[in-house]
Amino acid sequence: MPLKPGTFQHPLIEALRIMDYHPVILAAGTGSRMNDLTANTPKALLTVGNKPMIWYSINMCQKAGFQEAMVLVQESKRSEIKRKLEFYEFIIKLDFVNVPDDSSGTADALRLIRNKVKYDLLIISSDLITTLPLHYFTNHFKAYDASFLMLLSPLPESFNEAPVPGVKVDKQNEGDVIGLDKELQRLVFHSNEADQGDFITFSHSFLTQCPFISLRTDMTDCHLYIMKKWIFEFLLDRPKITTLKGELVPYIVKKQFSKNKSKKDDTSEGLSKKRDIYSYIPKSFLAEAYQLTLSNKVSPTYHEEIHCYVYIQEKGFCVRTNTLANYAEANRQILKHFPELMPPGTLSKITAGKSSKIDDESLLDGSVSLGKNVSITHSVIGAYCKIYDKVKITNSVVLDHTEIGEGSIIDGCIICDSVYIGENCDLKDSIVGSQEKIEANTKLTHESVDTQMMKEKANWFY
Repeated sequence: MPLKPGTFQHPLIEALRIMDYHPVILAAGTGSRMNDLTANTPKALLTVGNKPMIWYSINMCQKAGFQEAMVLVQESKRSEIKRKLEFYEFIIKLDFVNVPDDSSGTADALRLIRNKVKYDLLIISSDLITTLPLHYFTNHFKAYDASFLMLLSPLPESFNEAPVPGVKVDKQNEGDVIGLDKELQRLVFHSNEADQGDFITFSHSFLTQCPFISLRTDMTDCHLYIMKKWIFEFLLDRPKITTLKGELVPYIVKKQFSKNKSKKDDTSEGLSKKRDIYSYIPKSFLAEAYQLTLSNKVSPTYHEEIHCYVYIQEKGFCVRTNTLANYAEANRQILKHFPELMPPGTLSKITAGKSSKIDDESLLDGSVSLGKNVSITHSVIGAYCKIYDKVKITNSVVLDHTEIGEGSIIDGCIICDSVYIGENCDLKDSIVGSQEKIEANTKLTHESVDTQMMKEKANWFY
């Protein structure tokens, strides 16, 4: 009888179970939706709650009992990321794998570890922050004998309603359309919302096999996956598949309901190789005997060789910090979830003097220097920042080594590292890039100040 997902097991049993996987942290992304923040800082090192966002993925693996994790990073960013993470003295061993800066996508990056993989893969995006214990997820994979498992989570309302700092842009359809079997949490359809028109068409044969399907657009694909080793082996032979979410996942989800054509060429989806995906699935004697005893009247729905499932995290904190809005709101929300995310005794907060006011929803690093009559509300202030007299900061994120001059007002902003803001400035819903200098008495509303990014854009035309 399969284990109920999330069922408690003896710690030794959990440790043995967790060793069945290779954890792989994807940290080579450039942050294309966050260019205002990543001109001088690798996306994986952008801080959430004064920790690099990749810290949460590594800590999650360490808490689960993993002794080693592979970290895929851009070749040009490897030294910077490795040096930063050494400061945190992780117990888990980190094996950094270089990804060429011109690499096309996540699947291409994953193929670089072909000689390191002996077990099933646990794939984690470096921008995922979740309170979900990993053994709940791995137990779910075992319980349903899944070939592929994906973590889904509804995005909290506060994230949908959060204002986006920086220049105003029209909101794009960047969500996912997820099709689930209503009874089994089976993943039966996966597509990007932007790729769909007004209608979604399903074949008659698909609806015959899956008559009770629930289409969801309110779920986030959290980029936490487990895939069987044989799927990885299939991926190695398919160089035209460059991304996991956009290409591999929809392909294997669709293949759940296709007939086994292992004796025929598999040339669909523009794939160059001829070996059918089913031929990669290990065949045990018992499985073959079971197939021989199946009645022709048994519905094919429950006897496919590929099984894709989802785990839906309904409680706790779960967000991908891959957009400006999510990044800003995650910083505002993170403090209340620290007891579940942080090891005991790791939280360092500063106490305001009698003349200053810091609310309970704000987080200030212990190294912050505060002037008199400072007011900080629902904000995060990074290490070694200097906040001078009469400064008011609300709903903002201020990164390390930043100075804010006397009398300035910062509201709904993201201020990157090593920024100098002069006296009596008024910044609202704006972004200030790394190492920028804002002159005294400057007023900004829904602006983005990033000299480095502007230089890079100018170079595109020459």
